[in-house]
Amino acid sequence: MFQRNRSHICFFCAQISLAENQRLFEDITERVLIEKDRERLIDEFQDALAKVMKISGFLPICASCKRIRDDQGNWNQIESYISEHSEIDFSHGICPECAQKIYKDLNYAGSRSPSCSV
Repeated sequence: MFQRNRSHICFFCAQISLAENQRLFEDITERVLIEKDRERLIDEFQDALAKVMKISGFLPICASCKRIRDDQGNWNQIESYISEHSEIDFSHGICPECAQKIYKDLNYAGSRSPSCSV
């Protein structure tokens, strides 16, 4: 009779062990998935931060022509420099003051300037 109860107890222990193993496996699987998701979010954050930080600090700009000096010492048009260092595209137009100076013979009086995309 003792033998029979002992085998019953061992079977019960084995059942607990299997259930415990299954729970641990599910726990580990969940933690691995959470860690992968965390790493993905960190990568996305670092990419976004790199884009934001692409243009930061001081930009040496010519007081006359408004060109920007790059790290190699070359002077670039502001549009070229910003386009190369960001995801900004430019659309050019003429403000009313410049339109008056440039097109004074045409008597330009519009509040909106004509524009063209570059």
